[in-house]
Amino acid sequence: MKNEKCAKEEPHSEFTKEEQEEFLNLLGRITPEQREALKKVLKSFT
Repeated sequence: MKNEKCAKEEPHSEFTKEEQEEFLNLLGRITPEQREALKKVLKSFT
C-alpha cells in the first residue's frame, strides 16, 4: 500500500532542513514556561 512505510524511515515533513533548523533554534531560545505552554497547545491538536 502507498501509505505503508518502514518504521525506520523518518516521518514525512513539509518543512525544509533549513526551516527545521530555524525552528529548533527558536525552541532553544524560549523559556521553560513558554515550552510548557507550547506542549499544552500541541497536545490539544491530537
